[in-house]
Amino acid sequence: PELRLQLCREGIRGVDRVLFTHEHFDHTGGFPQLEYAQRLTRRDPLPIYASARCLAWLEAHFDWMWDVVSPHTVEPFQALEFDGVTYTALPAAHCPGAYGYLIEGGSTHMAYFPDTGPLPPAVRRRLEGIDALIHDSTFIGRNWNPGTHTTVEGLLALGREVRAKAVYLMHCSMHFDEPRTGVQMRTWLESSCTDEMQAILPHDGMRLRF
Repeated sequence: PELRLQLCREGIRGVDRVLFTHEHFDHTGGFPQLEYAQRLTRRDPLPIYASARCLAWLEAHFDWMWDVVSPHTVEPFQALEFDGVTYTALPAAHCPGAYGYLIEGGSTHMAYFPDTGPLPPAVRRRLEGIDALIHDSTFIGRNWNPGTHTTVEGLLALGREVRAKAVYLMHCSMHFDEPRTGVQMRTWLESSCTDEMQAILPHDGMRLRF
């Protein structure tokens, strides 16, 4: 929802296109903040990509944006290529029409699943040997919503299953049965790392370089 502040912080002055994972407000609330940039600096509509369900939700809730965007429906397992990088929409176990994205450019393979429960076998197979798995880690210990979210322990197990080189905790929240500080989390994750897989707690502004 604070997209404008994040773009200003990182010195990003233009957005070429937007790929949505799903319709929930914590992942779409910043969308209207692109309106003024579109009206003032671009002459062509901003391309946006999402499932049909997500696009319908965006149009219903941000209808005043629809004259400055160019919506494109993305189907499950569809691959999109931009600037030499391929983004493949992989079904996520969250809400109808939710995706994660497999991101491939050169020799780098990474995946981004901000919200998901157990991934389907066909999706897990696409993650085999991945360089970086950025994945839902909403809970520690008890999973309050096992069909739509993942625990930190569940992510570590998934990372080992698909032989990921590194897993990055995503969507960490207050929904922990036992409160933990960032220092405590990083200490715990270091003990969970192996020679084959790192486990990393990201921070705002973190950049991944491959």
